Amino acid sequence: MMGRAIEVMELMADEKMEYPFNNFVCSSVIAGFCRIGKPELGVEFFEKAKISGALHPNLVTYTALVHALCKLGRVDEVGNLFRAMEEEGLIFDVVFFTCWVWGYLKEGFVMEAFRKNSEMLEKGIGADAVSYTVLMEDFLEKKMQKRRLDFCRR
Repeated sequence: MMGRAIEVMELMADEKMEYPFNNFVCSSVIAGFCRIGKPELGVEFFEKAKISGALHPNLVTYTALVHALCKLGRVDEVGNLFRAMEEEGLIFDVVFFTCWVWGYLKEGFVMEAFRKNSEMLEKGIGADAVSYTVLMEDFLEKKMQKRRLDFCRR
């Protein structure tokens, strides 16, 4: 499957061709590239599909892109994407924020990860088991037990 996706991505370089991509296909391809350890190809696929005009991303597609950017250590780019999404009127969900929080934690920006988690809660987006697990695993890795307990008491 991913081999075919790479072929299609290479064909996208030909600007004369039109591609009837939908969000399901694009999200799946981006996530697939992440799963096989090639998130850079997922980002490239997104950019080419968007430039071709064949893609009008929704929250699921953007979340797949955020995951790829975070895997690449490009978490700083998510802020600009977030603002653009807000301007488009997209409504965020816990999955989007959890990907973003994970990206900050992966890069070692613990306080920023907590700020994003707080921002999510302030927007009325409830945390779920996955969002808590992402934070707790980071605490466990860093052996920050007191901080973990303080967080749980909130």
